Amino acid sequence: MVERVKREKTVDASSVFSKGCLVHLKIRCWGARSKLDENFFSEQMPVEIVRAVYDLFTDKTYLRQLHEMRSEAKRFVARYSLPFPVDGLVFILKQNITIVDEGLRRRREEFLSKVEQFLSGYEADKRDFQKKYPHLYRPEKYPSRDVMRRIFRFEWYFRHFVVPDHSLEVLPPEVYEEEVRKIQAEARRMRDVAISTIAQKFLSKIESLKEQCSRDKINTATVNSLKQFLDDFSSSWDGFLGYQKLSSLVEECKDALDGIGAEELRYDDDFRSLIGKKMESIIGDFSKIADVRLRRKIDF
Repeated sequence: MVERVKREKTVDASSVFSKGCLVHLKIRCWGARSKLDENFFSEQMPVEIVRAVYDLFTDKTYLRQLHEMRSEAKRFVARYSLPFPVDGLVFILKQNITIVDEGLRRRREEFLSKVEQFLSGYEADKRDFQKKYPHLYRPEKYPSRDVMRRIFRFEWYFRHFVVPDHSLEVLPPEVYEEEVRKIQAEARRMRDVAISTIAQKFLSKIESLKEQCSRDKINTATVNSLKQFLDDFSSSWDGFLGYQKLSSLVEECKDALDGIGAEELRYDDDFRSLIGKKMESIIGDFSKIADVRLRRKIDF
C-alpha cells in the first residue's frame, strides 16, 4: 500500500457553502385514486375508523412508470448529493452540478414524453373504466387533459444558502449575528451528516461483500457498486469531508480491490477468502473509531 500522509484535513464550517450549492427537486405525479363513498361500506365496516380508496383506471401502466421515473430521478440525485438539515433540500458539490443538471434534463424529457403517452389514451381509459365499473365512475374525478398536463411537474432549482448581506441592514445587528451563528451551526451539522451518511453507505457495502465472500456467492452488482462508491469517494466526497480516519479505511479497501472484479472473486477460492478477511478487518477497524458520526444511522 502506498504510504499516505496521516494528516486530518479540516473544513471551515463558514466556508462549506463555497464548495457547492443546494438542490431542490420537485416531481409531481397524479395518483389516479379516489376515496370510496361511505355508501359502499357494509354495516360491519365502521366508517369512523376505516378509510378506503379505489383506482380510477383499470390499467395504470403509464402512471406506474411515471412514479418509477420519479423514484429513479431521486435516486440519481441522491448518488451525487448529501442530506441537508432543511427539508426538501440536498447539498451537491460544485463539480457535480453539471452532471446532475444534464442528468435531470434527460430524465425530464423522458418524463414529459411518458406524460403525453398517458394523455393520448386518457379518454379511452376513462371510457374503459366507465364500461367496467359504472357504479364507481364519477366524471368529476377526472381533470381535463389540459389540467392534467399541468398536474405533472418535473422541476429542480439550484440554490445558495447565505445570510442576508449585513450591509443591506435588513436585519437588526443582534438578529443578524444570531442568523450567522445559525448558518454556521447548520454547516457544521451538514458536514457531520455527510460523514455519517457516507460512512454508513461504505459500511453497508463492505459488509455485503464480506457476507458474500463467506457464503461463496459473489454478486456482480455488489462488487461494481462498491467500486463505484470508492471512485466517487475519491473524486468527490473525500475533499469535502476532510475526515482522514474514514479516508484511510476507504483507501485501504480501494487498494485491496484494485484491478479485481466479480469474476476473480467468484472463481478463485483463496482470493475470495482473502478479500473476505480483508473486508472483515476493515469493518473491525471501522468499529474501533471512537466517533459517533460513524455509527449514526441515516437514510440515504
